[in-house]
Order: sequence, then C-alpha cells, then structure tokens
Amino acid sequence: VGCAPRPADPVAFGRDELTKVLGSAASRVEVSIKPSALRESFKISGDGRRVRIVGSDQVGAMHGALEFAERVRQNAPRAWSIK
Repeated sequence: VGCAPRPADPVAFGRDELTKVLGSAASRVEVSIKPSALRESFKISGDGRRVRIVGSDQVGAMHGALEFAERVRQNAPRAWSIK
C-alpha cells in the first residue's frame, strides 16, 4: 500500500477543500502559518461566525483545513464554535 503524493501547495489544497465544502462561507475561514517545533500540527479556533486555522507549517495548515472541512460535513452548525 503506497501513500498518496504530497500536494505541490498543501495550503492551496486545503483551501480548495474548504471551498468545495463551504462554498462562499469559505471566506469566513482564515488559514495561516505560525512556525513551531511541532511539525505538521495545527490549531482550529472559532467564535461561531469565523474560524481561524493556524498550522505550524504548510502541511499542518493543510491538515487543519481538511479537519475543519470534515467537521463541517459531520456537524455544520456546531463546527463554527470552537474554543
């Protein structure tokens, strides 16, 4: 079993998935990078209207975006209120 190749631009890949799931509401999601010693990590926070995803690197930001997209698929209204 092989692994899928890593996207050329992981952050753009994550944002594309957010747009697929959220449509125009994707504009309410900020994806950024704050370097950290923990590679490929992320933090998701939200206030009910906007969500901020901060990755420790590009791959972390992508994983955060994919995680939030999945949370929206599973439970859209509650996904926006994250502490």
